[in-house]
Amino acid sequence: MTFSLALAQQLTAATASLAFAWLLAGIIVFSRKVSFYSQRRQTISELGAHGTKHSRVVSFAVFLPVGLLVIAFCFFFTFAAGTYPSVQQAMWLFAMVGLGYIGGAIFPCDVSAPMFGTWRNNIHVAFGVAEYLGGAAALYLLQDFFSRTGQPLTAQVMMACAFAVIGGVLAMQQAWLMNWRGLAQRVAEGGLFFAMLWLGLVAV
Repeated sequence: MTFSLALAQQLTAATASLAFAWLLAGIIVFSRKVSFYSQRRQTISELGAHGTKHSRVVSFAVFLPVGLLVIAFCFFFTFAAGTYPSVQQAMWLFAMVGLGYIGGAIFPCDVSAPMFGTWRNNIHVAFGVAEYLGGAAALYLLQDFFSRTGQPLTAQVMMACAFAVIGGVLAMQQAWLMNWRGLAQRVAEGGLFFAMLWLGLVAV
């Protein structure tokens, strides 16, 4: 059992780190390949927009592996943390982050990533909504869990990350901030992935 727990902790750290590094590398590499791409203005999804040159590569070599790694992280963290019911509930919700990336890979957005577009784009947006709602709810549950188990620093980190997710998503919806939509999304994604890194490398 001790070996199994230690292995689960190692796999938790490995999947969290690899998911973060894979996504970051994908963004850096393909943002340089897409003409006139702006990290500030454009969303991450636009790197793999339907019909663009690198759509399939971004979808299935970046987004899909990241989604699978996040789901694997949720499984390993549940075991490594001690299978508490509240942690299990939080990880079911956090798995929506992984599902969001998988759905985004299968259903790429339209060019410019509108809120409403083709049926494919609308499904993509629905997966994105599920990702952010599930991720924010998971971070709230984890904040409560770590507060009750005497880990105030981790609880504060979870709450700060939840605020980053909510704030980033709200900023993305503001018309007067459209030129900053890409940055706002990266704040939200940063909240999710920093929380995952913290859980994988510090909390277990």
